[in-house]
Order: sequence, then C-alpha cells, then structure tokens
Amino acid sequence: TALWSDYVLPAAGWYEKRDVRYGTLYVPFVHLTAPAVSPLYESKPEWEIFCRLARAVEERARQRGLSTFTDRRGQKRHLDRLYQEMTLGGRYPEGEHEGLARDLVGLSTNLAGVRWEELKARGFARFTGVGVSPISVGSACDIPPKQAAVSFSWHTEKKQPWPTLTRRMQSYLDQELYLELGEALPTYKESPKVGGNFPLVMTGGHARWSIHAAWRDDAWMLRLQRGVPLIYLSTADARARGIADGDEVEVKNEIDSFRIRAKVSPAVRPGQVIIYHAWESYQFKGGKLFQNLMPSPLNPIELAGGYYHLRPMFTCLNPGQSDRDTRVEVVKAHSS
Repeated sequence: TALWSDYVLPAAGWYEKRDVRYGTLYVPFVHLTAPAVSPLYESKPEWEIFCRLARAVEERARQRGLSTFTDRRGQKRHLDRLYQEMTLGGRYPEGEHEGLARDLVGLSTNLAGVRWEELKARGFARFTGVGVSPISVGSACDIPPKQAAVSFSWHTEKKQPWPTLTRRMQSYLDQELYLELGEALPTYKESPKVGGNFPLVMTGGHARWSIHAAWRDDAWMLRLQRGVPLIYLSTADARARGIADGDEVEVKNEIDSFRIRAKVSPAVRPGQVIIYHAWESYQFKGGKLFQNLMPSPLNPIELAGGYYHLRPMFTCLNPGQSDRDTRVEVVKAHSS
C-alpha cells in the first residue's frame, strides 16, 4: 500500500525497539522484543508516530477552531486536547515507549504476577489465563502452570454453556438465510468455477521463508528458494502444456493474467496449481500479481445475522473471501 501513498510513516522493525508481541494461545507464552539495532533512517516506534500525529492534529484543530467532534458512537471527542488525552496527561510521551509496554504488561489480565524486569531479563513469560481479548478468550480454557492448555475445557470439563443460540455445540442453524440457501447443515456444493470455466484450480499456502510479507523480498531469504515468485504445477499438467521447470508462464482467466516462473513438482496433484502467499506486486512484470485474477466472492451466508452467535466480532465471524475456487489456465509465456 505504501506504493500508492502520498505519505509514508515508516514504523521501526521488530528488532529496532522494545515491545511486547501481542499474545494468542497458539503458544502459551508472551515474548518481549529488544532492540538489536537503532531504527534505520527515518523509521520510528509506532507510539512515537502516534504521539506526533496527535500533537499535529491537535495543533491544526486549534488553528481551524475545531475543538470537538462527535464520533460514530455519539461520544464527544476533544481535538484541542487530543495529545494530552492520548498520552494520559503526558505520562506516556513520544520517548516513553518502554514505559507504555511496561504498564500494559502490568495491567494485562492474562499475565497476573509477571514483573516487567523479570520479563526483560528472560525475554518471555507464560500466560496465566486467556484474558479478555477476543483473540484468545474463545479458547475457553485455563492455563495451568507446567501443563498444556486444552481449548474448550470450560465447556467439556466445567460444563459451562457454549456461546451459541442453543447453548450447546451446534451444527444445525435454522437461520432464515441458511435455510434459503440450503446450508442449515454442513453440506457439499460444487465449485462455482470462479474466474471462468478453466481446467486448473489455483490454491494458496503459507510462505515458508517469510512472516507474511515481512522479508518476502529480502535477498538473503530469496536465496533459500529460487529468488523469484513461483507457481507450482503438477508433473502431468506441465508435460501436457509443454512447460519445463523454471519456464516463465502466463496464468490467466476471464478476470486478468500475470506472468510467473513455473516450479514443476510431483507433489502437486493434477488439476491444481499453488502459489504461496505474500509476494509483492513489484516482484511481477508490470506490477500484475496473482491477486488480480482472484475475484474471491463471499458466501452469502456470511452476511447472516440476528441469530445470537451469528454476528461479527473483533477477529471473529467477519465475512472472509474463500480463495479456493479460482479457475485458471497456465500456458508457456512468449517473449515480450
């Protein structure tokens, strides 16, 4: 997105600041990052960026005589003291990034008894509970010391009701839209052939040599693979199309097309092509990448509501695209 921006505020990297990585119950530990190097060039910790923005907005609001506004919840907000409110009266100014992280740890409901100095020394601490964040509270379990956390044990062992309409683990949904579309129960439906009636299904996967887009274009990490974006084809599909390993190919459907290098693999089943995620647009010719031809339609049932637990929440039950039905054709690219 920075390529389309008029202004870019570069945030310091993970190893350029002291911070606490946000926690989920994928692992029962919180980790502290420490600066190995100073922030490069003009990059700054996020808190400093937020504070300086707030100070500038406050100053500009006073110049224009805009002291207050009403937010979407109907609450009155004060632009003329935005910086003071954000920093709690100056308690956490631009340079107090570590102090903010320290006090957040001290107030966290899933880190009871964890001391900041101990966390700094060890670099990690075990969660003491799931806390109140929607990211983790859905795990519905205790985190006993020196034992594995088992999701949903509040329901299975403590017999707490499930957070559904029936208060039980529920598969049948007699919501109006589910009934209308024949999905009151989990059911199989044929692929909608998104992108046109083409013979290959394009699926994705999680990149191995990056953390999402971070380091996806790093020269050292690219040396661990082939250095360029790749599409994986089965041996049979490549042979039928006259495509050899390493050839540049064109991937196309009724939506768009893009060019990429082929990696022929016997591990890919015939009729499938795979692109691992997080490649950047500037790594493709003309900036045209695989997302250009993935229309990613919503399943209409994801718009259903008014059924107790069928409601969007933070990180939960938000409509999401299903990138598993995109149809494409792959041909050997001609020089251009």
